[in-house]
Amino acid sequence: MARLDECGMASAFALAAVLLLLAGTASLLVLSGHNRLAAREAVQTTRLLEAARSGVRLGAVRLEAEADLRRPLETGAAEVEAASGYFEKNDAFYRVTAKRLPTEDTPDGAAYLLTAASWPRAGSERQATVEISGKRAYAAALYCLEGTRLAFVRWER
Repeated sequence: MARLDECGMASAFALAAVLLLLAGTASLLVLSGHNRLAAREAVQTTRLLEAARSGVRLGAVRLEAEADLRRPLETGAAEVEAASGYFEKNDAFYRVTAKRLPTEDTPDGAAYLLTAASWPRAGSERQATVEISGKRAYAAALYCLEGTRLAFVRWER
């Protein structure tokens, strides 16, 4: 078998170093692509969660301002739609439902659980009323009725 001289060994080491650099560069390119995708997903998830929480707040304001909206809940309706729409800033649709909790579960008085779902816009305005399948975010908060004012108690999990 032939033996490599010094020049051959140097060439073999140089070739190995170049191959190692190419492999490292390729893996960094793959990782940066995954990082960009993960960052984009994280931003979209954050926007959807912000939209859901904002929807809960808007639903609470509407429920507080409109006694006609609260009346069905007080007379026994399971839940009502408190608000729905589109947040242009977050590029997401949202829907908020309100449910009155039984008084035995809430010793402080009448309590309302507001739950919001948000989902990204998928192109057509027709989907404003229909939830699309795919990514969604949810938020829920508990509010107590103090006189005519809804007071925030806590975010639910």
